[in-house]
Amino acid sequence: MTETTDRELRMDEPDESREENRESAQRGGIDMARFGSFITKKRKEKGLTQKQLAERLYISNKAVSKWERSLSLPDVALLEPLARELGITVTELLRGEETERGLSGEGSERAFTRDEIERMLAEKLRFPETLSEEERVQRKRVKKKRAVGYFSGLCLSLGEMALLFLFRERLGLSLFDLTMGLLLVNPTMLIMGIWPFFFMAEKLPPIYDSVRLSEYARGGFHMSISGVYFNNRNWPHITKALRWSFFLIPVCWPVVFVLLRWITPDFIWLYGQIVLMLAVMLGGIFVPAAVMGKKYE
Repeated sequence: MTETTDRELRMDEPDESREENRESAQRGGIDMARFGSFITKKRKEKGLTQKQLAERLYISNKAVSKWERSLSLPDVALLEPLARELGITVTELLRGEETERGLSGEGSERAFTRDEIERMLAEKLRFPETLSEEERVQRKRVKKKRAVGYFSGLCLSLGEMALLFLFRERLGLSLFDLTMGLLLVNPTMLIMGIWPFFFMAEKLPPIYDSVRLSEYARGGFHMSISGVYFNNRNWPHITKALRWSFFLIPVCWPVVFVLLRWITPDFIWLYGQIVLMLAVMLGGIFVPAAVMGKKYE
């Protein structure tokens, strides 16, 4: 990417979004504006273009452009090779300025530990929410409704499973079929459904509205949908689709399972049931989320 294009992209980027991203990162210990300009300065001092620097790091030149425009920060694994290519230390890179220690890494300045680096980079994707009292009350109501929805699905699912095990002989189902067919799908979906019903964020950090990101991670939860970029326009629809998926699949699957078992020959069922159940779970989760994500992207 040429320097002219870089300047044009700077002009196209909304001032408000850039300012929110910088403030978010500054709260985490990294000044993104300083970080980006420092990379630009050191890259030019080395006589490198964005493309040349990207090739040395085995990444796209778009990633380098985003760093220099203060839109994103590199992955932790890239910090050391990036600093090495620019002829600086990781500490200098993160601070956005050169220190007295120079390249040797020696001196009175304390270097960042790896944990501190990871914490600061993680902070760029967080932002504090300031809610009014009315908004807090409304959010509590929404959480209560979602809790009711989750536990309603849980009770319905467990009730259906209990009835099927109780009347399995009348329905012509073996204990093995029920165990394989129900205990793989329903408990898995109910456990996975805890996150979207109770812990999934209501709103994404501002950086998602400025950079095309197709991954979302928070705590132990990680979600990526190929071809779908998350932002605050489609995020409410994606989360709603996920909640409906995790409600409907465990509620509807016992009935669907019985019907399929009745009409499917034994030899096909024996070899195809695992594939079918995986298709139901994965397709039921990601297809609705992908459709809503693309529709409102």
